[in-house]
Amino acid sequence: EDFTLPNGVTWWNFLNIRAPSKIFINIMGIVQGHMEPVEVGLDGPWAALFAQAYSLGNATAKRLLFGDCAECLRNALPYGRPGMRNSGNGKVGLLLCDPDQAPWPQAYSEYCTASGPRDASGAVL
Repeated sequence: EDFTLPNGVTWWNFLNIRAPSKIFINIMGIVQGHMEPVEVGLDGPWAALFAQAYSLGNATAKRLLFGDCAECLRNALPYGRPGMRNSGNGKVGLLLCDPDQAPWPQAYSEYCTASGPRDASGAVL
């Protein structure tokens, strides 16, 4: 729910990342907006796990990011829902993309393999 950046800009950035492993999350927290990382830091541990998963090959870190367990990302953090500001394409609050497993949620899998620049609605530029 960041009001500092234009609505949809982080989704646009996500769509333009060509790496096969990536995560989009519109975090909904105690402190919302661009100050959340400084004041609360909900995303910090998850960013560290992503680095551990891909730079160190840490399988536990990867499971916590992409798995479906109580302490896994999809169940541990509150994220945006359809219609909320900054949800991807107006509907995606969380999208987990990794070539070793099925995207989650499956309904948005097309956005994991999108290539090339796209606008905020997901249309190819």
